[in-house]
Amino acid sequence: MGRVAFWGIAIFVVAVVLLHQPPMFVVIALALVFVFLMVNGISLGISDSNPISSAFVVTVFILAAVGLTNPIAGLICASILLISTSVGGDMQQDRSTGWRLGTNRNIQFRFQVIGITMGAVMSVVLARLFMKAYPILAVNQYAHPDAPGIEKWQSAMTFKFVGALSGSRTRTRA
Repeated sequence: MGRVAFWGIAIFVVAVVLLHQPPMFVVIALALVFVFLMVNGISLGISDSNPISSAFVVTVFILAAVGLTNPIAGLICASILLISTSVGGDMQQDRSTGWRLGTNRNIQFRFQVIGITMGAVMSVVLARLFMKAYPILAVNQYAHPDAPGIEKWQSAMTFKFVGALSGSRTRTRA
């Protein structure tokens, strides 16, 4: 429980202090992690499927219902939920497997932290590499549906991100 509290506080501090996000939305996102971790963890354990993109969309809608006006804040807060729920589900699976194999859970946890850190760094590096190599990836497909090459680059999760944030932006302007 101490580790959960430590990482929750660390996420809150980074989001509020370093990324300048509204504390209320960060707290709501962190609270929703516990809800979606139970739902997604059970789904992952039963079917090996994690409905994480739905958790993202529902989080954006909940944040909008309580007053979200900044799409970037929505993206960051929903990303907190995405990453935390995904990692939590993975750690549930690791813990279960480790228990069966008799593995030291502290070592598992340390490797999980190392993997997340490496993944965070590599995702930025690879995103920059691919967006430089394929400039079409930087085009908002909702705003420019007729841009050349759009049909080659489609991702359901990308559409959910852009659609939810575009909907949030449209709603707040009305």
